[in-house]
Amino acid sequence: MSICFTPHGFNSNTINSLEEVKINKTDLKKSKKSQAEDILGTLHLIEAQKTMKIIHTSDWHLGKKLYGRGRYEESEKFLDWLLETIKEECADALLISGDVFDTVSPSNKALEQYYGFLYRVSTSCCRDIIITAGNHDSPSLLNAPKELLKRLNVHIIGNPTENPEDEIIVIKDFSEKPGAIVCAVPYLREKDIRINLEGESPDEKSLAMLEGIRDHYARISACAEGIRDSYGKDRLPLIAMGHLFVAGGVTVSGDGVREIYIGNLERVGTDIFPKDTDYIALGHLHVPQKIAGCVNKRYSGSPLPIGFAEADQKKIVILIEFTGSTTEIKEINVPVFRQLKSIRGDLDEIKEQILGLKFNEGEVWAEVVYTGAAVHGELREIISDIAKDSNVDLLRIKNESLSSGILRSMEKGESLSDLSEYDVFERCMESAGVDCEQRAELKETFKEALTILFEEDCSAE
Repeated sequence: MSICFTPHGFNSNTINSLEEVKINKTDLKKSKKSQAEDILGTLHLIEAQKTMKIIHTSDWHLGKKLYGRGRYEESEKFLDWLLETIKEECADALLISGDVFDTVSPSNKALEQYYGFLYRVSTSCCRDIIITAGNHDSPSLLNAPKELLKRLNVHIIGNPTENPEDEIIVIKDFSEKPGAIVCAVPYLREKDIRINLEGESPDEKSLAMLEGIRDHYARISACAEGIRDSYGKDRLPLIAMGHLFVAGGVTVSGDGVREIYIGNLERVGTDIFPKDTDYIALGHLHVPQKIAGCVNKRYSGSPLPIGFAEADQKKIVILIEFTGSTTEIKEINVPVFRQLKSIRGDLDEIKEQILGLKFNEGEVWAEVVYTGAAVHGELREIISDIAKDSNVDLLRIKNESLSSGILRSMEKGESLSDLSEYDVFERCMESAGVDCEQRAELKETFKEALTILFEEDCSAE
């Protein structure tokens, strides 16, 4: 006998013997349960096909070091987490809006992490990966394997070209039909969009740069609109990518974000983007944020805190879901893979904060900024002793009171480069209130230390 299970039960064909119809009731229940799960799974899959899901991220800065410490472990954990998030969300595409690497000459380890991740994602549910270069990236390095990576549906836009269509990618949905159009604009360098003219003032250069950026986005936008119109009545979602400082963007002091354009042009208006854009995926600023309060104009921010200034920031990637004419945007929190902590205060306050972290689960990387008025000749040793036998790893100790005192004693118009090492040391002693009797001896000791340092430096060369 053959039995066929259907959503409505089962039917039987020919019965050859009584033995064949002795079906274990437990097996029957299990079969029906399994069948119901399959049906629910299929319905879920059909529902998922109606939605185009895209994840937006940027500013990975692979290969970044923090005061000489490599951050490969954190980067690897983030990439593993991102891959699992892509699978859990059944994401159709991944957008990376620049600054994949921290330098134009990334280490072999950083390259290994990058290519390994791209391969793993290409074998997942994610059908398209779009990467644009940032100001930290080397366009030629990103572009080098471009044709090879295209076979994995990894689209690299390292620099702009004369053909606007080179920066437009049509993302396919689950049924391999066009699902969205992406204007993948990389970081625009001055040489990419304008010709330097002799005798230009800084203001004239700024205006020319702004006009060049606006013109570039206008050409890409017109081309994208033409492609969208070619698909007829099915209005495809339009996404614009960019790596630049948009007006209204927020930074934090010490986050390492470079002002990437000349003059006053580091902040450009959102009017440069296509008018009918459904989502703007920005990179460059490390603080995740909406621009001008618009939910569909966003910086995803860096997924890892790039420095101690970002230690307490919430880090995210952004999930965009297009269902028909509806757009839903959701923030997905990135886990903390290693805690960074900035500790400030006088010696008692610093001690209290370090002791509070001493038995913290997992290693803590910390910077200590001493702001007390009291002078401690062996400040570094005192603070290091406090953190001894703990999970707190001190990456940096700074005596802010001392440096502030030096800067206050500088004359108007004077810069640090105008001072010799001896001038700086003299002002250190003055700021610390060292009495005249001690100064002569300390100056002699400093001179000996400086001589040894210079001799060692020459030997190293």
